Order: sequence, then C-alpha cells, then structure tokens
Amino acid sequence: MFQRYDPLYSHLRFQGGNWVSKDDVGPSSKKDIAQLCDYLGLFKHCYMLLKQNIIDLKTFESIYKTRIMGLLSNEIIRKEISNEKWTTFRDLLSELGLISYGNLPSVEKCREYVNQRKTNLDIFDS
Repeated sequence: MFQRYDPLYSHLRFQGGNWVSKDDVGPSSKKDIAQLCDYLGLFKHCYMLLKQNIIDLKTFESIYKTRIMGLLSNEIIRKEISNEKWTTFRDLLSELGLISYGNLPSVEKCREYVNQRKTNLDIFDS
C-alpha cells in the first residue's frame, strides 16, 4: 500500500528529497496536499493494525520510522499534522515514543535523525 505514495515519498527521501528538512518548501498544490492526507491516513490505518496486534510495534518502527521522521522534518507537514483531524496519527507517534507531553518532537531532533540517516546512506553510495 505504501508503494502508491512513492511520488510523495520521493520528496521526503533523505537522499535528494526536496521537502526533507525544509521550513518553506513542501506540499502546496491541491494534488500534493490530497496525497499527503491520504498518506497520513495510511499511517492511521497502520496504527489500527498495531492496536489489533496484527503487526507488532518493533517491526513497524524498523520499517517505517524513517518515513515518519521525514514527514516530521518538514515544517509545512508538521503544521498539517498539528491539525485536530490527525489525532490518530499523533497517537501513533506517541506509541512510537515520538511525542512527549502532547508535543511533536522538535524539528531539530527530526532533522538530526534525517542527517544521521543521510550519513549512513552515504556509506552505500561510495
């Protein structure tokens, strides 16, 4: 199901994504915003699967944390996630230990994670 969102994810990839770790560049067209909302909705669906013990948290985190941190590294997307309609997505973030006291992790923490991943990925590009 995540493959459907590869065009959006390509903007958030640690290597070369033009939205990753940005404050002023992100989804702006109606199409991009709609796809972002659908993408966040897919994560909400995953949270429901976690709550039903269909998938386990450790496996989910090992596969999808990088995608979530890419989302959280973008200020425009963070503003969308702060919207009341994304409480279930924020519940997922809480389950992953990414929210403390109801607050998203700092953008700096997300960007640090992204930069660390970039460095690790650079090893494979050599």
